[in-house]
Amino acid sequence: MDSLDSLADLRYAMKTINLIHDRYPGEKKAQALSTLRALITASKQRKQTQIAYLSAVEEPEEACVNMQDDFSLSPTDLTFPELPFDITSWGMEDLDWIKTPYILDDGRFVGPFAVQLHTPAVGHHFLGMAKALRQLPGLSDLNREIATIVVGARFDAAYELVAHKDLGQKYGLTENEYLDILNGKKPETLTEDGKAVFDVAYELASGSGPMAQETWENAVRLIGKDAATAVVHYVGFYSYVSIILRGFDVKVPEAPSVE
Repeated sequence: MDSLDSLADLRYAMKTINLIHDRYPGEKKAQALSTLRALITASKQRKQTQIAYLSAVEEPEEACVNMQDDFSLSPTDLTFPELPFDITSWGMEDLDWIKTPYILDDGRFVGPFAVQLHTPAVGHHFLGMAKALRQLPGLSDLNREIATIVVGARFDAAYELVAHKDLGQKYGLTENEYLDILNGKKPETLTEDGKAVFDVAYELASGSGPMAQETWENAVRLIGKDAATAVVHYVGFYSYVSIILRGFDVKVPEAPSVE
């Protein structure tokens, strides 16, 4: 690691430590500092990891990934501190989001992140896109999950449905509402905002051609243009995620056994 990299990493670490002390008291501070240690390790190993991947490119037959491979990598293969993506550009709130439910207790990555580890050039932009979407204004957490579950149901992407069912319920989605969406039915108990989000997501995910002007105008009227725009982006992004999950047959992790 050259001196410029080292200086940049040091500045980043100092900035993050100040952020932790400002935002994370007590027990949360310990968790955040633990994440910071992983980030520092990632910074130190970034160049070595990139070199390893460049070396793999020189031997494409050995480096190619079989579609039948297990896409949940073990800690001995590639773990959180060794991510080939520039994850150090993420804020603490972003890291909190991606660590659950994408990393198992033993350190293995699962879901779309596990797939992207095999294609780091794509994975870098995948992370960037996910972060950029979360910065779009106007769309509530619940409505974001409604749109995402509509897409997951359309593609029958098991991992996405399990992961976002948990997130949806965290933000207020009921079990019956989830089951209705899973079966392609708009839940009557959703708010008017939620129904508008469902309509946009369902039409985009299930139909073809341009979305009906009436659907768009109703969404803009109820949730605003920014939020309606965000819904369209989320439907597009999670359609990609769902296809990746299906294409590589990403499994839903088994629940840990209780002794």
